[in-house]
Amino acid sequence: MIGKIYDQVINKLHEHNFPDIRVVRGDAVVEAKDNFDSLLFSPGNPGRSSTYTRYTDENHVLRTHTSALIPPTFKKLEKGIDYSTFVLPGLVYRRDVIDPRHLDAFHQIDIWTLQENKKYGKVSREDLLKLAEAVFEAACPEAKMIVYEAKHPYTVDGIEVYAGVDGKEIEVFEAGLAHPDVLRNSGVDPKQYSGLALGMGIERLIMARKNLPDIRLIRSIDPRVIKQMANMEKFKNVSNQPAISRDMSYCVNKNDTEEDICEEIRNVFGDKSDLLEQVQILERTPFDKLNPIARKKLGALEEQDNVLVKITLRHPDKTLTKERANELYDLAYPKLNKGTKGYI
Repeated sequence: MIGKIYDQVINKLHEHNFPDIRVVRGDAVVEAKDNFDSLLFSPGNPGRSSTYTRYTDENHVLRTHTSALIPPTFKKLEKGIDYSTFVLPGLVYRRDVIDPRHLDAFHQIDIWTLQENKKYGKVSREDLLKLAEAVFEAACPEAKMIVYEAKHPYTVDGIEVYAGVDGKEIEVFEAGLAHPDVLRNSGVDPKQYSGLALGMGIERLIMARKNLPDIRLIRSIDPRVIKQMANMEKFKNVSNQPAISRDMSYCVNKNDTEEDICEEIRNVFGDKSDLLEQVQILERTPFDKLNPIARKKLGALEEQDNVLVKITLRHPDKTLTKERANELYDLAYPKLNKGTKGYI
């Protein structure tokens, strides 16, 4: 399904006469300055925080969008480039909450154009809508295109594009005129060149269009699910597997965010993390608000908070037994609890 959408996007760009289409791929680990600074993400932008982004070291991250490849790509362009279209497909990575609508790694297709102003004139709103219409036809061929004004760090005159489907509006992508300072940061003279920028997440699009109850179904290996992923028709449930939940009370560092807590749970479950359907923080109590009995049972320390977390497990297409779920919960608890004792 993901490959099909990619092929449709490329075909539509050809149909709409976007020239010199270049597919750009690169390493998932990129320089933080290419992921953020060169694309004009402000120093205080929340997306730069390790709460939301995976840093591999002080200066490198797992890319949060494939547009991180634009600065190094543009810097290597041959002289005298005329009018080119850059398609950047690949996985991107975020530290995110755990629920049926989010993934910590997902596919994205970003598209940038670059054209010589002297020969073609500066890009315009009309050019932006032409690109948006081409991509929309590939992503949502039977839906109504709805456009809203929006602001993005790396564009001017930005827009967000939604699909009108069954009375609902589904976000499809964001786009805009490439910010002159992004071009300048990427070694391109904005007096000589201008361009467009567009970014589209694929899994959320598929989930919305097919009305999937759980985003993990996109990666299912069940033949009944795989067959349905060959088209954009509404998904028909192949089974209703029961969910299993357990509330866990344990200690975390007082500065841990919801994303930090979810990331640790994901890491603790390891190769079984695909069973995680949802993580909900039901209560959070700082050390000084805990009663003495709870402090003692948890082995809580002053620099810690007590959290009550509901962890819900469900296999998207197979039965998960209570016995197996309990084994996983029991293995996870001592690894999650930062207190010296603890109870579930």
